[in-house]
Amino acid sequence: MTKLDFSHNTALEVLVANEFSQLESLILPKSKTLRVLNCTATGVGEIDVSNYPALEELWCAENELTHLDVSNNKLLKRLWCDYNNLTSLDLSNNPALEELSCGGNPLTSLNVSNIPALSLLHCDETQLTSLDLSSNPALTELVCYNNQLTSLD
Repeated sequence: MTKLDFSHNTALEVLVANEFSQLESLILPKSKTLRVLNCTATGVGEIDVSNYPALEELWCAENELTHLDVSNNKLLKRLWCDYNNLTSLDLSNNPALEELSCGGNPLTSLNVSNIPALSLLHCDETQLTSLDLSSNPALTELVCYNNQLTSLD
């Protein structure tokens, strides 16, 4: 399959459409109630989640994403976006985030200072040179190997 169209599935709350390695187009539902989206390993290069304010979980790892805007997803608790081509990730509007896995991206900076509930952080295999975790008292799991880290607070 090269195209999945869920635009007419307006009542969807959970959408799992992963492991479609040849997918060129993923058309998301026109639903304000979407809470979970898993599109891991689909090969898509773009995903727009800006119209999903109820989104709590986004699993979009192992794709071709170069940009990911989660600024309108204030309820987001889990974000797994590892192994894409993301050079930046703005999490300033995601204070509810509890799990972040963003390893395997060419990230050069990562600011998690406004995410006090963050308990899991995987930021391995990136280009990070520093990481400040002093504002993350709930952090219980950190994976940060194979980086350029010279400073870790």
